[in-house]
Amino acid sequence: MVLSIAVITIFLKNPSDTNSGFVWALASRLLVFFLVSAVVMIFATRSVTRPMSRLRSAAKNLAAGEFTTRVVPDHSQKTVGEMDTLIQEFNDMAQRVEDLVRSQRQLIAHVSHELRSPLARMSLALDMLRQFPEDKDEHLARCENELGKLNDLIESLLTLSRLESETIVVKQDPFDLKDLALDVVSDLQFEASERECTVSSLVSGPCPVKGDRVLLRSAVENMVRNAIQYGEQKTVVFVEVSHTASHVRLTVTDTGPSVREEEIERMFQPFFRGTSAMARRSDGHGLGLAITARAVALHRGAVRAQNTKSGFSVAIELPLAPQSSLRETLPTGSKSKSESNA
Repeated sequence: MVLSIAVITIFLKNPSDTNSGFVWALASRLLVFFLVSAVVMIFATRSVTRPMSRLRSAAKNLAAGEFTTRVVPDHSQKTVGEMDTLIQEFNDMAQRVEDLVRSQRQLIAHVSHELRSPLARMSLALDMLRQFPEDKDEHLARCENELGKLNDLIESLLTLSRLESETIVVKQDPFDLKDLALDVVSDLQFEASERECTVSSLVSGPCPVKGDRVLLRSAVENMVRNAIQYGEQKTVVFVEVSHTASHVRLTVTDTGPSVREEEIERMFQPFFRGTSAMARRSDGHGLGLAITARAVALHRGAVRAQNTKSGFSVAIELPLAPQSSLRETLPTGSKSKSESNA
């Protein structure tokens, strides 16, 4: 408008006082005003319509399955701040979609591979049973073993799926993590003896936490079982439970081979098995530590892994619950396991 008035003032300095002159002067002013406004609006809208057109095209490509689609900002043109923010948010969304689709494809590929192997061995055992029925006990035992592996895999997948569900509700029951660790150590001694290993526990006083005892027991079991499976034979797996002023820490240490530093961060991803595990041709599926990481995260805790001088260790940290919460869960006159062992 200011530009229009300036142009009118320059070209029409002395408008006529007659009616026709007044009408002509007014019409000229309006015409110049609309022309200048139209030119300004055209240039203004182009800075918005061009990025919107690129956004619309990128959205169509993303919907068509081209998940690598991104909108590259055109720095040669000046765009409003909201448009730049919209472009960045679209690119972030596209990146999340691409990561999600990639992880789902990897999950399907891993599950298919893990299911194919025991099914193939079971099919082979059935063929051998048909050809040599006199050795049916051996072949049936092999089928039973493979069925057990399939059952373990399916249970692990269901547990992992439940932990990743946004609708899961975590219990907040108070219990002593020390007692849970002692139970796990006692239950896994038999598995350790099959590899001529022993599991030793080192605990220091009550370590109260709040959470889902079943989920945390599964997390600790996976940690200890992983150490037994990948540790050296005829060695000791150490389970240590301690606490600070704000957290409870449970550490499982083995004397197995060290893990490459670039592989440590990936150990908590589903189906990941390190180089040493692949070299040993382990029967594991790479789901144990993934379940541990998600169960601990749901309890507002953290999980860490690192190489040690003698092997490898995995540790979890959980918020320390008030000591009084344990007493509230015990009947009058009874003692906790930790107090009884003291």
